[in-house]
Amino acid sequence: MILLAQHYARNDKPDKAYFLFERAEGIEKYEAEARLRHAQTACEEDALRGGPAAAQTRPGTASAGDVARYLDQVERAARARSN
Repeated sequence: MILLAQHYARNDKPDKAYFLFERAEGIEKYEAEARLRHAQTACEEDALRGGPAAAQTRPGTASAGDVARYLDQVERAARARSN
């Protein structure tokens, strides 16, 4: 499901990609990876539009820290690029 979502994201079908990422996030075994890939896709799509992405995570999930760190790195890189 995650691979298919990534395929849709690469082929300009973000709505289908996000739908599949959200479905995968509902499966405990794949939740962390799906959330990370979802955030990465959102950041990549947002970078094409020129702004930092916002990914929502539920407090207490295993992936919340990973996603937060990734978004922090993306925002720092975007700020460095704009300066």
